[in-house]
Amino acid sequence: MDDLKKQILLLCQNDGGLADFNDQGEQTTKYADDLPQLLQKWKSLGAQATKFRSVFKISESTPS
Repeated sequence: MDDLKKQILLLCQNDGGLADFNDQGEQTTKYADDLPQLLQKWKSLGAQATKFRSVFKISESTPS
């Protein structure tokens, strides 16, 4: 069981969701308003990595 515990990596997502980017339906990822506090919280809980997503809508006119 101890070997299994060593293989688990706590990863947290820290973005603030999506926001409209323009009038063509594109969106961009927002930073979390409280990002420094979130990072400290996750670190104190044992997180060793973070994830920040990016969203791209692909069409004839996007990404712009």
